Amino acid sequence: IATVSEKLANAEVDAVIVIGDDQEEVFHEDNFPAMAIYWGDTILNVPEKLQAPLKRAAWAYGLEEKEYPVAAELASHMIGSLMEQQFDVAHSRYFKEGQGMGHAFNFVYTRIMKDNLIPMVPVMLNTYFPPNQPTPERSYKLGQAIRKAVESWDSKQRVAVIASGGLSHFVINEEIDQRVIKGLENKDTKDLFDLPREHISSGSSEIRNWIATAGAMEHLNFKLIDYAPCY
Repeated sequence: IATVSEKLANAEVDAVIVIGDDQEEVFHEDNFPAMAIYWGDTILNVPEKLQAPLKRAAWAYGLEEKEYPVAAELASHMIGSLMEQQFDVAHSRYFKEGQGMGHAFNFVYTRIMKDNLIPMVPVMLNTYFPPNQPTPERSYKLGQAIRKAVESWDSKQRVAVIASGGLSHFVINEEIDQRVIKGLENKDTKDLFDLPREHISSGSSEIRNWIATAGAMEHLNFKLIDYAPCY
């Protein structure tokens, strides 16, 4: 994580697109889009009211109520571009009272950006909850469409893309993890698309975020920093 934080700081980007999932922090079964983009000017972190033992475990997600910067202009452009590319993406400009961003996003602000806050575009991909989870192939194509959206943006700003979450958890599956890593390294989209659905459910469903990011970054080579299965 420290290495990723350092590399992001050294890249000197102006905006960061984060592809993550919402785990009923914002969306619920009354309306749960397959994919959504937040495009308010700022986004609020509202920490859960946790008992002391759980609060100690949740420090990585930010324990204070705080507003963070959003790359709203880029986010708005992405929504329009994705619609033109046949992606019926939902959007949100604000949250309901008492709601804040999901932990997939405040983790990046807190642990990756730290004090070097960069405006973010939160892309919420419903990896977690059936029945409308995007397939790995659809996730990859979304990433490709995100790249086209960025390339068509009339701006000289530098943009990074980060996948938040995953790989396998809370039951660790090193075989699946290695299959995903090799698929990313070798740009083997067929193998990524053919991942058994039963192995990309629950927490492991966040592998879809990595596949979407791979679609956005398919013109670049994948370089593994580290892999540490934590049992």
